[in-house]
Amino acid sequence: MRAGALDKVVYEAAAFGLPVVVASEGFEPLVRGIDPPLRFAQDDAADLATRLRALHEAGPERRRTIGGELRERIVRDHSVERWAERVVEAAR
Repeated sequence: MRAGALDKVVYEAAAFGLPVVVASEGFEPLVRGIDPPLRFAQDDAADLATRLRALHEAGPERRRTIGGELRERIVRDHSVERWAERVVEAAR
């Protein structure tokens, strides 16, 4: 997808508890502070490979932990309940 765009598949995978690897800076709040880093430079295949390798080498337990953290972030920031709260706030 184009640089900076957001794709719902990232949110869906994270909501399911799966680690995601992203290029778009729009996903920075979702992946910030997670180790190994989940964001790679746009159009940089070598950087993508580095991120995927690091995620693989982190092992299954760490990947489960990362997936759980991403799910918590999705629930906290992107759930239907949170969306409804934001709509009500915007209407005030």
